[in-house]
Parts: sequence; C-alpha cells; structure tokens
Amino acid sequence: MWYGLMLLASLYVGNPVVVPSHPADSARHSVTVPVVVPVASAVAPDSITTRTTRAATAPADATHVADADADASASGEHATRWSSGFTYAEHGIFVRVALDGVDAGWFLLDTGANATVVDDRVVTRRHLALAGHEVVEGTGSTVRARIYRLGNVSVNGATALAVTGVAQDLTGFPAPEGESLSGILGSDFLGSFVVTIDFATHQVTFSVATDSTARAGTRIRFTTDHGAPRIPVTLDGRVAADFRIDTGLHGSYEDAPYVAVTDDVWRTLSRTHSIAMPVREVAARGIGTRESVTLPVVRIDQLAIGAAHIESPWVVPQGRHGYFADDGAVSLLGNGVLERFSPVTIDYLSGSLYLTVPR
Repeated sequence: MWYGLMLLASLYVGNPVVVPSHPADSARHSVTVPVVVPVASAVAPDSITTRTTRAATAPADATHVADADADASASGEHATRWSSGFTYAEHGIFVRVALDGVDAGWFLLDTGANATVVDDRVVTRRHLALAGHEVVEGTGSTVRARIYRLGNVSVNGATALAVTGVAQDLTGFPAPEGESLSGILGSDFLGSFVVTIDFATHQVTFSVATDSTARAGTRIRFTTDHGAPRIPVTLDGRVAADFRIDTGLHGSYEDAPYVAVTDDVWRTLSRTHSIAMPVREVAARGIGTRESVTLPVVRIDQLAIGAAHIESPWVVPQGRHGYFADDGAVSLLGNGVLERFSPVTIDYLSGSLYLTVPR
C-alpha cells in the first residue's frame, strides 16, 4: 500500500532570536518546517523564527466561540484564559486567527513550527509591511524568504504582540473542507501560554496558569527544542528516545497513529527484535523538491510516554535526509498520538505536558 506524507525538513536562517544549531556558526540558526502532509498536497511552507512575544488581552474576534473568561472581561478584570473552537481535519488543528483584531482566516496550530507563517494572499489582501528577507535552506533548495510585520496575532482574545512571520504560498495546503489555509501558528505565539487541546469537544484553550484539571493528568516534563516541546518516549519497552511534539504532523495510518523516527532510533529498534517486523511502504516528498522517496512503515508493539501507552502504533523511519540528516535531529510525534489522551495540556510556562490517561 502506498500512502503519501511530507517529510519534515530543517531550515537555517540568520535570525539572532533562535538558538544556533551549530554554535560555531552564529550566522546560521535552525528553524523547522511545520508539517507532514499528503504527497498530493502542495509542498509545505518553510517557517522562520520571528521575535519573542508575550501574552496580552485583545478584543475577541466575532467569529470565535465565547471567551472562557467572558465574565472576567465584562467586569473589567484582567482575563487569564481564552477558548476557541477548532476544526479537526486530516489530523490537523485549524483555528481562526486575527491580525490586529481583524479576522485573517484559518491557521494550522503547529507546535513543531517555531514561527508563524502567513499565506501570500493574506499579505496582499492586508497590505502587510515588509520587514526584511532571510535566506532559508530547505531539503532540496535554498530560497530567499520575505518577512512581514503581522502586528498583534490573536485567537479569540489570546494575543501575542508585534509578531513578524514568513510569507509563503499555501495554495493547496491541507485546510478545513472547502476552505483555504491562511497561515500556520507557531511557538512564537504558543510559547506564551498554557495550551489545552480537547480533541473530543474540538476546543483549544490558552491560559497563563495551569488549572487543577490539567494537573490531574499524567505529567511529563519537557524541554524546548527550537520552540518545540521535547519529551522522553519508550518504544517496545526497550528503546528510549527523545521525541518532539509536533501537532503539524498528520499522524495516522490505517486508523493507528504513526510517529516519524530518526535513523539512529530505527536501527536501535531493529536490533532489539529477533524476528522481522511487518513492513509496508509509503511515498514521501521533501521540502524544496518535488521528487518522491520511498520509506518503510513498520508496526511495533507499543509506544509509552510515562504512564500513557499506545498499542500497535506505526513508525516511519526517516533515513538521513532533510531535517533528519542533522546529528541533532530527534523523532516526531503528532496528533495521531495526542488525541488518544485528550484533553492534552502543553504548559509552555512550566515545561510540562499533561496527558489524560484512562484509569
């Protein structure tokens, strides 16, 4: 069986905000491309880190669901929690985003992107001001990216101030049915909040403090890897590896979640099995090239994140190409895994992931 997916790729840009991936080279910094998408879709955009932002209150966009702190807002108190409905399509979380208080359309919520991306059509329609250019290196090519001032970026009142982001053509990119994608919401926005995703009710909440409900779940501490949460995971009870949480990874294959693993993790996992594991094949395409490559898809016994377990997931060994060619690359897990433990809270403020595990 053939199944299309987009490979994640590593980008390098000259931006002083990002931690260098090569400390000796201060002019080159690591940035990640947001998503894994079907091969039939358009090539995923390259994302680029912008400036550090902070949370602030702002008028809620009229198209969103009511603010969870509406009572506080009405009484003049400072809101600390904002909620919005989202559309869940192709295992992607899509929310309505406003730029300077005006609705800008559907954005993919992506913990794997360390910056916000905006579609070229939004740039033209909103007459966004050019902030500069960066040279961005993808899997197959190097391009000169345009950086624009987006203003204040908000989701139903949860706001990051004075954001800049990269412009890309997102035509044909996965989006809610009948809609087009206007942008990608990265960790330059998400990193200011405690983010709770409820896959059952299709609600996402942004707050400035972790509530007691989240604390009742299984807690896993994380570090951030170029803005993306990085957690310890165990495969088949024997192989321990770090994974980045990437909600832009559209991660389900034959109704079971899949994760993308580095070549080193795959080799270690293979050595732990005395018998051959069932293997399928997928067609995949990298960033900056339209050439497809063939990758194996392998079913393993178990994936464990602390006390949270998933039986019989798929792994997609990535080989050494694109982002995964870097010695510092780590494996990726996305919504295909997270949705099994809903609601999920990613607390960027304390570096904690909370998963809801059935008792």
